[in-house]
Amino acid sequence: MSVSLNRAEKLIALHRRDSLEFVQRQKKRKLVEQSFTWIKHWTGFQQVKLRSRRRVEWLFQIAAAAYNLVRMTRSRR
Repeated sequence: MSVSLNRAEKLIALHRRDSLEFVQRQKKRKLVEQSFTWIKHWTGFQQVKLRSRRRVEWLFQIAAAAYNLVRMTRSRR
């Protein structure tokens, strides 16, 4: 009985993976991960030197704005 349930679960998982919603979510997830990777790598955000949450949020906003500017210049090419 458990073997047939596992097969059914696998078929459902395969169907979900092929669905349009899943593909759209994966594209959005990739975009978000790319931005965080860029921010961590190019702005040195691996270890923040600031001590208050407000300052860290401020620094992250600046880094995100810089990433958006980089994306804008790439999209113009």
